Amino acid sequence: MIRSGASASDTLYDVVIRNGRVLDGEGNPWILADVAIKDGRFVKIGRIAAHGKREIDARGKYVSPGWIDMMDQSGSVLRRNGLAENKLQEGVTTAIGGEGGTPVPAGQVAEFFNTLERQGISINFGSATYEKPMGFPAGIEWVLVNGVVAIDHGKHTGAKAGRALRGPGTDKA
Repeated sequence: MIRSGASASDTLYDVVIRNGRVLDGEGNPWILADVAIKDGRFVKIGRIAAHGKREIDARGKYVSPGWIDMMDQSGSVLRRNGLAENKLQEGVTTAIGGEGGTPVPAGQVAEFFNTLERQGISINFGSATYEKPMGFPAGIEWVLVNGVVAIDHGKHTGAKAGRALRGPGTDKA
C-alpha cells in the first residue's frame, strides 16, 4: 500500500490501484495504467493524479476484471464453503456450473440457490438446469429453464440465458 502526502482535498476515490498492467478482458495487450474505484465501480483508468482513501501499488502485477468460469464443477462444494477462495485467488468472480449436470436435481435448484444466499457466497454463481418434460415433442434433446448454458462449448464461445430449446444436430439454442 502506498500513501504519500495526500490531502483530503485530492482524495477523490475509495481505491486507486497504481502502476498495474491493466487487462481489459477482451484479449487486448495490457496497458500500464492506474485504476480508480469509487462506490464499488471503476470510474477511471489511465494516469490518475488524484488519490484514493486506499492506494495499492500494483507495479509488475496484472490488474483485470473478474474472470468467468463457464465450466465450473464446484456447485456441490459451495454449500459447504461458499467463500470459494480457490476461485477468487485465480481471479474468478463468476462461475456457471451444470454442463455435466446440475449440482442438485432440477426440482431442488431454487432451494439450492436460496441456501447459498442464506449461507453467504463470495462469487456469482449460476447453473444450467435441464428438464425433459413428459409429452414434449420428439427430437428435442433438452429444455433450458431459467438458467445459463454454454452453447456447444466445443464449437462456440457464446452463452444464452432464459428459456431455450435445442433439437439434435443444431448448433444453436
